[in-house]
Amino acid sequence: MNPSLQSLRAFRAVGELGSFAAAARQLEVTGSAVTKLVAGLESQLGVRLLQRSTRKVSLTAAGEGFLLDCVQLLEEAEAAFARVQSQGQTVRGLLRLSVPSSFALRWLQPRLPAFLREHRELQLDLQLTDRYVDLVAERLDAAIRIGTQLPDSSLHARALGRVPRVLVAAPAYLASSPPLRGPADLTRHNALVFALSSTGSDWPFMLHGRPINVAVRGQLRADNSVMLRELLRSGLGIALTPHFIVDDLLANGELSSLLSDCMPAPLTVHAVSTQRRQPLLRTQLIVDFLARELAASGYGLS
Repeated sequence: MNPSLQSLRAFRAVGELGSFAAAARQLEVTGSAVTKLVAGLESQLGVRLLQRSTRKVSLTAAGEGFLLDCVQLLEEAEAAFARVQSQGQTVRGLLRLSVPSSFALRWLQPRLPAFLREHRELQLDLQLTDRYVDLVAERLDAAIRIGTQLPDSSLHARALGRVPRVLVAAPAYLASSPPLRGPADLTRHNALVFALSSTGSDWPFMLHGRPINVAVRGQLRADNSVMLRELLRSGLGIALTPHFIVDDLLANGELSSLLSDCMPAPLTVHAVSTQRRQPLLRTQLIVDFLARELAASGYGLS
């Protein structure tokens, strides 16, 4: 007999929150019910997933691995439920979504009309900002966040895709600049820095299989990647940026990709929402849409 969705939800809540009591509050059930569900799951799997003590609950090695699989299973199940429920239904109402401005302008904008034409009763209120928004305070249904990792949070997060980072500059800039043979040479270049990046002026790279950071300097910091894109085109400097910002300029030769064998890990695109259980159908629809489109444009999770 396979584990039930209830037992998987209970284990996920305990694993993420580190507490049976907190999991019970989140799931709106009794503490004894959570304990029984998790114990039954461990019995069915024949392996201990949680290490219990009088003071805390922690994941075992097996539990850590299974938690990742559990999250994926539950999200796929919830997406399937939402798809079935949406059949024959007209999705309507207001969906308030925060999206990074550069991602919205460079990647989402050309794909959005198809989604809105398909769901004509849906009203979409987009907040374009690169700052870290508080979903509850700003009454948002969901937000798209792009980075290497999410900060600890009570929000529900779903990974939608992965975007490579590229180091780019215009050929005219490179022709008049010092040679660039490795990351260390960047200290002699005019770096165009995205001010809201978690790494700031310390650009991350991989060198001989090990992560390194290079402290770069330059004439300009800006909090908008689309502006940096235009300055790159003018030949002003060099930048480390998500691929979707400059994909067309790389394809037509206006920009060149540099040190491709030293690039850091891709950025992950997440959708975050305050719904810990079944999300609103209209939220689920746009999240599924974004995941499909990211995969179709080469930024899928696999």
